[in-house]
Amino acid sequence: MVVQWSEVRTAWQDSDFITECLCWHNVYRQRHGAPQLYMAPELCDYAQAWANHLAHTNRFYYRNDRDVGQNLYQRPYSFFKEPDILHANVNAARSRAGKVIVVANYSAPGNCSGQFETNVLPPLPENFPDIPVPPLPEH
Repeated sequence: MVVQWSEVRTAWQDSDFITECLCWHNVYRQRHGAPQLYMAPELCDYAQAWANHLAHTNRFYYRNDRDVGQNLYQRPYSFFKEPDILHANVNAARSRAGKVIVVANYSAPGNCSGQFETNVLPPLPENFPDIPVPPLPEH
């Protein structure tokens, strides 16, 4: 069977990983007084197709699309390590070289390179103490 990587659809509504990522995005956005993000199925599919492409080609670079913002994440996959939410996630692409790749897309694009201070407000003091800090990933 031949599958086109661009046709693989994301099971975003059933993914704890995607839901948790969206939640943590909004925790940090709230800290900085930014509006909440919402799930967009077409952006999930678009991100999954790009993650699959990167895994299939064993490359790591941004998609050339100025209309959509993008975050990329990659880390080595260890077969001998106990699976965590990222390793066990069906929505993270895994390359033949053993890399786990995650892609997030945003519409409209947000913080652009070199424009951090213009696009990201300082943390709001009244929001800061009530929001927990997420745990650091285990290595």
